[in-house]
Amino acid sequence: MAEFNDLDKKNYILETEISKRIKKLREKQHLSLYQLAKYVGVGKSTVGKWEKGKISAIRSKNIIALARALNTTPEYLLGWSREIEISNLFKIKVEEFPIISEVFNGEVESSLKRQKIYIKDSDKVDADFCMLVQGDSMTSAKIYDGDIAFIKKQNIVENDELAAVLINSRIVIRKVFIDEEKKILILKTANSKAKSGTMQFSESKLDKVRILGKVTAVMRYLKDKKK
Repeated sequence: MAEFNDLDKKNYILETEISKRIKKLREKQHLSLYQLAKYVGVGKSTVGKWEKGKISAIRSKNIIALARALNTTPEYLLGWSREIEISNLFKIKVEEFPIISEVFNGEVESSLKRQKIYIKDSDKVDADFCMLVQGDSMTSAKIYDGDIAFIKKQNIVENDELAAVLINSRIVIRKVFIDEEKKILILKTANSKAKSGTMQFSESKLDKVRILGKVTAVMRYLKDKKK
């Protein structure tokens, strides 16, 4: 039978404590393994192994990302402090925003539905409507599937800004670039592996696309069902 020396015991206790704290905080925030993995930038199975203590060493950048996602500190996750610092806790308020998923018959206003959204009490969201993000085309911009993006209505945005764009009846978030000389509208994803990639619209095809507004804030949708 294997025996633990003092250092082995200390490391085992530390790893077990980290695992427990990750799982406890994730469940407290109603995050699924999939959602937490998306935010940190790892696979769902990796988070599962962290919570079961099957991975003995977690990279420092992942510890930092985990702490941000779970509204705590790296010190707490690592067991260096016993309690979550008060500065990382915040009050929640409920606000009602118009939310949109797709546009029917080209009419944006009639396609909006009002929905209650939980946000930080200290936050002042400058937005006219919001949308539920679908897909992983903007992960490099820290926008993940299941997030809520808040949109400020405007027909024009600066180059390299994020915007909600209507393409036919579908709304997507893209980085916008306008080539004034060639009169081309360019929409880019923020994920090199995304299938849609870069889309270009010449002046004659601009009737197929419309900028609805600028993305002013993004938050994780914590009421989503666990996966």
